[in-house]
Amino acid sequence: MTNRNPAPARRGLALAFAGATLFASAGLALCVDWQAAPTAAARVSHAGASDAAGPLDPWSTGSADEPAGAAVTRSASSPHAFELPEPVRAPVRRSPVAAAFGDDWWEQTAGGTLYGDGDAVPPGASVPAGLNRSLKVPRGVLQVPDGTSVVPPTQALGPYDPTWGDATPVRTLDHAYDGGLTDAQNGALLDAAVAALLPGDKLVVAAGAYELTSPMSILHIAAADLPIVIEGESGSPPHLYRSDILDGVVEIGGEGTGTPIAAYVVLRGFELSGGDAAVRLHKVADVWIDANEMRDTGGGVAATTEHAGFVHITRNDIHDTQSWGEGIQLGKNSPNRIFHDSVVALNHIHDTQAALQGEGIDMKWRSNANWIVENVIHGTNFPSIKFEATDNRPLNVVERNVCWDSGDNVIQAEGGEAVVRNNVLASPAGNKLFDSSHNSATLKKLYVTHNTMISKNGYGAGLWAWNGQQGLVFANNAVYINDYSANTYAIAIGTEQLGGTIAGNTIFGKARNLTYGWVTGNGLTDLAGQSTWAAYAFDGDVSDLWPGVGSALDASADPNHVDDDDFYGVERTMPTESGAFVMPD
Repeated sequence: MTNRNPAPARRGLALAFAGATLFASAGLALCVDWQAAPTAAARVSHAGASDAAGPLDPWSTGSADEPAGAAVTRSASSPHAFELPEPVRAPVRRSPVAAAFGDDWWEQTAGGTLYGDGDAVPPGASVPAGLNRSLKVPRGVLQVPDGTSVVPPTQALGPYDPTWGDATPVRTLDHAYDGGLTDAQNGALLDAAVAALLPGDKLVVAAGAYELTSPMSILHIAAADLPIVIEGESGSPPHLYRSDILDGVVEIGGEGTGTPIAAYVVLRGFELSGGDAAVRLHKVADVWIDANEMRDTGGGVAATTEHAGFVHITRNDIHDTQSWGEGIQLGKNSPNRIFHDSVVALNHIHDTQAALQGEGIDMKWRSNANWIVENVIHGTNFPSIKFEATDNRPLNVVERNVCWDSGDNVIQAEGGEAVVRNNVLASPAGNKLFDSSHNSATLKKLYVTHNTMISKNGYGAGLWAWNGQQGLVFANNAVYINDYSANTYAIAIGTEQLGGTIAGNTIFGKARNLTYGWVTGNGLTDLAGQSTWAAYAFDGDVSDLWPGVGSALDASADPNHVDDDDFYGVERTMPTESGAFVMPD
């Protein structure tokens, strides 16, 4: 183990790309402001609650296909502001797998052993000796009918929740299920109760099956200190469903000219099925979709009909989708619809193979300033995460996600303009673990750093279109590939490759058309939990991929492209490892 210099490695994008203006909240950089586009802290007015003034067309005066970079005046008096919270940091850290599956994680630190939310270990608790990372310990979870579990609803704000999410309700209303009525009659009564809500109301919905013969339409305009919360009762989620696929189960915000922009609304703790999507977002700002199960539906969350922004999509369990079947679909290409300044975090998206598309998260062209963080995505038909270019708008950030078992590429970057860091990408994979060969004409500003990629079936990173465009960096990644045939590569570029920064990577497997920017690893012995390719099978346990003792990953990162922290939020100090994980002490 290499001795660490205690000085922090405060480099990352800030030094790697001199001249770029980074904005951050509590020290976390979200975007590189290459153009004079509005920052994520800019405020949006909800006054008028319609699209007449274009408050959700963030770089135009209301055109659906706005010119790139055109600024719009924003209201300085609006209560709305998007700020990235401080990420979870030492001494207590949680894995995305823990967040999705509902486990607490033990951890031994210099200050003593901590667990869960940071409380001291209770007297008599048994903690394995020498524990220096995390150990799953079951905790109470919300059981759903098919036997799986999701994170229970909570009022405690986490690092990815909206700052207004813990406002105290003015009044709390209980909505009962009437066993003497049909599901459709109960659905109609619930729909009416939702329509009657006022700013500051919290509606707690009792368990039961509520059939909706038309979408539950939420058009409310509330406020940061008076949000509207619609929540399933704790312990037994009410089931909202549709028997057709004509529209969404729940639809939030107006669609079309003159319709309202729903604002400061929370939907939490429901089971949703049927419809063409479980939750369809139209014109929305400051909406929180939290801790719902979405299953057997045409898609999970879809924001494709209008510009939408300042949305938080957290802790949802989305699975067994049908029709096109994306888990979360953000934006649309034709006509262009932009999804912006939002957080998609801690969702568990899985088993979408039966759908026609079935991406985990699909983010379209011009969507920007979004934070895709700590999601667990596996068993998808198409890529786990696919994103397109922002067209010179602020970058998207894709970090700390765990993705595996994709029928296509695991992460697919179509055009770039994103930061992709500290992710775990694993096979099975129908194609590459990371691919940026699509839409090569718009490929630029793609910073792929400190990811761990491992594939038993043979293909790592495809950088085919890296032809010297602006700001292409593939640095400090750990790419380990079972080198079983002539066509398996850890990193592959085209023969026409003329530029881009490739540095500090540790690979096992071949590099195609690339003689620099990497060192050769020792094989699976570099990874603490792996032994042979024949025995390799990734199931979401990221501790299997930590750097092992004597690993080639140790102190292998290029110091010019070091991120501030690792997958767990552990601060990186120099020298540091390539891949997503800092070497355990």
